[in-house]
Amino acid sequence: MGVIGTFLRNNTANECYDVHTKSFVSSNILNSIFDDIPLIMILVNQDGKVETINRATTIALGKEKKDSFGLLGGELFGCINSLKGEGCGKNRECSECAVRNSVIHTFETGESIYKKQGELEITNNGKLLTLHFLVSTSLIRKNDKPMVSLIVDDVTKIKQANQLIEQKLEIEKVIASISSMFVSSRDIDHSINFALEKICNLCGSSRTYVFRFHDDGILMDNTHEYCVEKVEAQKDNLQDIPVDLFPWWMNKLHNGESIYIKNVSKLPEEASAEKEILEMQAIKSLIVLPLYLNSELSGFIGMDNVLNTGDWADEDINTLLMTAQIIGTSLQRKEAEKELTESKKKYSNLVEKGNDGIIILQGECLLKYANKKMMEMSGFSIEEVIGKPFIDFVSPNYRDTIMDRYKRRLCGEKVLNQYEVELISKDGKSFFVEVNASIIDYEGRSADMAILRDITKRKQVEEALQRSEENYRNLTESLNELIYRANPETLVSTYVNKAVEKIYGYTVDMWLDDPYIWEKTIYHDDRERVFAEFAELQTKIESGIIEYRIIKKDKTIRWVQDHVSWEKDQQGKPISMNGIMYDITERKQAENLMLNAKLAAEAANMSKTEFITNMSHELRTPLNSVIGFSDILYSEKFGILNEYQKKYVSNVLRNGKHLLQLINEILSISNIETGRVKLHISEFFVSDVIDEVEALMMPIALEKDIDLTCNIDISVPIIKADMMKFKQVLCNLVNNAIKFTDQGGSVTINGDISDESVNLFIKDTGIGILLEDRDKLFNPFYQVDSSTTREYGGAGLGLALVKKFVEMHGGKVWVESDQYSGSTFGFTIPSNHESISS
Repeated sequence: MGVIGTFLRNNTANECYDVHTKSFVSSNILNSIFDDIPLIMILVNQDGKVETINRATTIALGKEKKDSFGLLGGELFGCINSLKGEGCGKNRECSECAVRNSVIHTFETGESIYKKQGELEITNNGKLLTLHFLVSTSLIRKNDKPMVSLIVDDVTKIKQANQLIEQKLEIEKVIASISSMFVSSRDIDHSINFALEKICNLCGSSRTYVFRFHDDGILMDNTHEYCVEKVEAQKDNLQDIPVDLFPWWMNKLHNGESIYIKNVSKLPEEASAEKEILEMQAIKSLIVLPLYLNSELSGFIGMDNVLNTGDWADEDINTLLMTAQIIGTSLQRKEAEKELTESKKKYSNLVEKGNDGIIILQGECLLKYANKKMMEMSGFSIEEVIGKPFIDFVSPNYRDTIMDRYKRRLCGEKVLNQYEVELISKDGKSFFVEVNASIIDYEGRSADMAILRDITKRKQVEEALQRSEENYRNLTESLNELIYRANPETLVSTYVNKAVEKIYGYTVDMWLDDPYIWEKTIYHDDRERVFAEFAELQTKIESGIIEYRIIKKDKTIRWVQDHVSWEKDQQGKPISMNGIMYDITERKQAENLMLNAKLAAEAANMSKTEFITNMSHELRTPLNSVIGFSDILYSEKFGILNEYQKKYVSNVLRNGKHLLQLINEILSISNIETGRVKLHISEFFVSDVIDEVEALMMPIALEKDIDLTCNIDISVPIIKADMMKFKQVLCNLVNNAIKFTDQGGSVTINGDISDESVNLFIKDTGIGILLEDRDKLFNPFYQVDSSTTREYGGAGLGLALVKKFVEMHGGKVWVESDQYSGSTFGFTIPSNHESISS
């Protein structure tokens, strides 16, 4: 700015100031704010030199007022142009100086300048920095002399922040383009090369590459590479490279560490082997990250620089990490597709070379596919059957049954999938097959696939047995006990005596014509148990006695005792399930007299419980109105509240909003799936959080007259965990216990906290949970049943969120419960999460 003085000392300078007298800012106003304004403020005289500076300038530039007087602007700021050539204002670069030009302009024209952008290359403590600023000037008169008030607003940090945002946006754009390429392209090698090119250009490296280990882990190959112009490719020279040439490198990768080398020449002694190889390729700096497939180390991805050494930014490392994850996932998908292709090939071989015939029917029961075994069984060629109606090859006695079951199965009806049918071979002979049918998708349409096993020899044996059983049947027909035989696999009856009419009320024909009649006549409360016990006998091929209730044709309920045994062939394979069934109703009625009285009492109690629960549901419905009107009352738009009124309304509003906040926070489980939720570990007094949860839940408990108590043995007062997630876990469990506990019940927070772990469990006297429902409780969106959802509300995410947060801490959750007997939900997490993580 030294040129300003020369300009102002000529004879026309005073004339300039006389013309612009009205442009002067009052020096009195300036004096009142000069030292207190929180911006760099400098008074420059007509010689272009510093007259004085304010306090903010002293702090920002580290120069006292007395040391600043008489300095040129560049000298005050430490501009590098003031330290070279002829000094400040006299070098070629000075002609573009925003500070110098703004001051000259204001002196020349008297016009003020407001926030003009500029930058200076300055030195600060020996370091070269770029100062970004907004400069403002005003013409003033001080001591009857014209001066310029120069205000400099340092926006360097804002500029850097904007540059960082732009850089992150560019990274996101590159990652998005890489992801899109892997999604849209089937050529994974092309996609990997595309990704390497993108990150190489983005991060300013010389070369990017991927190495993959051989299956034996002894050798590795440079499978993909991208190089910028004038950098020689190395891929062809880096095939079948022994892994043990890089001991230091491989040790780090197997430990899950990244390799970040700023200067290859300064590698430690233990990396001497790697140093020699890298220097042979003229590599000066590099980053390498492990590449995983199915959680196993399969290679590495890296980028290096052969032009110069230097630091890699965190963004470069993160970009490479994300690319490694995308490539790893894509390679994993490629291998999965390869395995799927091989699996299809094996399946095709199995189908074509198997011992059973396989057919696919579609449309009007037309044969769309038949395997080689089916052709051998029937004697036809493939050309003679494809496109023909399957029933053309079925014995006339079975055609209507086959068509009926085929159509019903395609319509989604429950139809017996396993049955026997008689087919006709090409030579006109009939043979029996056992059919196992199922619906599949074939060529984009529903189809019926059937596996056909030739059972001609088995049928011959069965016919012989049938003849030998005629005498046995004649005997059983005269008994009052139900005698039956059933298929050992499907348990469908193949024979019953006339006692079925006495015990069940059905005729023999009615019983045998309906394959599901036995299942339908089992009393619904006993059905699951009976199926399980029969399945166990069926698996072990053991005899047994099972007691259960049945529903007769006239809808009366009777008790039966079923004695089950198995008829086996020479290999021990069951060929029939035989049984004798007794009516034991009178005995059971005597045994259950006391039980029925108890059930009647429980039914009466259940009616009372349902009434209380329904009333509770109706009381919760106005919650939104309570919150809305509480908010209006609290705002005092319709009248001033006294201190107590405002306190009570505030309590209502705060607790209502907190409830809504908890519901919204439950939605954070979507973020946990995509991996965006992280733990924020801190030390905190666990008793403070427990007290806060108890205070927060107490109003909710009092609404249902529930006794909420806390009994925890705290040996270690301070734990390391994510405090907010710990609090939410506890809130969700306590709130869940209160929600499913009837009016007048109790909820207790129990547990102990030691050096090793935090063990807490919440016990309630609520409705309890069936055994079969416990494993599903922690699944997202799951409720025990639809009636529970309607009665108690909720999205079914609270317990799922509890499980996620606890497992993020390295812990586990558990539940103990019996229906109508309350539940105990507990969780255990480490007291010191960092020690577990390490």
